[in-house]
Amino acid sequence: MGRHFRIRTDHAPLTWLRRTPEPVGQQARWLEVMEEYDFSVEHRPGIRHTNADALSRHPCSVKTCVCKNHQPDDEFVVKAITTIKESSEISNTTESLNDGDTEFWSLNGLRSAQKSDPDISFIMNLMENSPVKTSLDTVSDQSEDVRILWAMWPRLRIWNDILQRRFESIDGMSVIWQVVLPKSMRKEFLTVVHGGMTGGHLARKKTAASIQARAYWPTWSTDLDNFLRQCLSCAQYHRGPAPKKAYLRTPVVGEPWFRVSIDITGPHPRSSNSNIYILTLVDHFTKWAEAIPLRNHTAPTVARALITHVFSRFGAPRQLL
Repeated sequence: MGRHFRIRTDHAPLTWLRRTPEPVGQQARWLEVMEEYDFSVEHRPGIRHTNADALSRHPCSVKTCVCKNHQPDDEFVVKAITTIKESSEISNTTESLNDGDTEFWSLNGLRSAQKSDPDISFIMNLMENSPVKTSLDTVSDQSEDVRILWAMWPRLRIWNDILQRRFESIDGMSVIWQVVLPKSMRKEFLTVVHGGMTGGHLARKKTAASIQARAYWPTWSTDLDNFLRQCLSCAQYHRGPAPKKAYLRTPVVGEPWFRVSIDITGPHPRSSNSNIYILTLVDHFTKWAEAIPLRNHTAPTVARALITHVFSRFGAPRQLL
């Protein structure tokens, strides 16, 4: 207040707002508050504004991504697996992890657990012996987990002696190398992800997203469902009695044009008059129906159609639903 300052922002409409020749409504109220201060606005595109909103710009390793925040694959490997112990030490809900498990959750502990897991070690041996995907006969006598991992051969890699799986988001804008978690670490991993420092006993959708950002194993979805059903804290949480709900009933009317229901359907294929919506109207008593074509379904257009085609002929109803 009382000093000139400069605002660098990627919010381009803020620069346009102060140049509006005739502001009205909400824009005028905004300007009235803003003009109490002496400042100038400098627009900085979002791609150059990473110093301010870096937290909202997750790095990615996709070469064709427009964000240009690429990192080498080795630096982009998910490291939350090795630091998950640090979060669990702060939380009181993960009592199953003690101070002796620090080595267990380290990189060396992860390598040792993967080599001790018969399914993961089998896949790692195949990849080390042959860079090309082997035939189905080599895994036909193995467990189902081995066959699932074998089917994902192009998405697997061994980095720093750790087996990882390539996970790509639906929009293709981010790629995560998930750690293929051995069986000996899955239960405690679910405990920390769901109830640890960053878990908070969230529902399945957010817990699943937290797992996918870190690790993978063939039965992770089923294991998560079973784990959530057995979570004691979630089962003991009481949300209170359900709110009272009124019984559904059919409202009755005793005369024509007492209650009229309207609705809009569309968009439909464009007609010769450029109409793509239909305003439908039904009288509850007589079941009289009207259908009015519309070019758009804005409030002024709908009101004009009702007055022109309906209210001018039958009058206004007592209730409009």
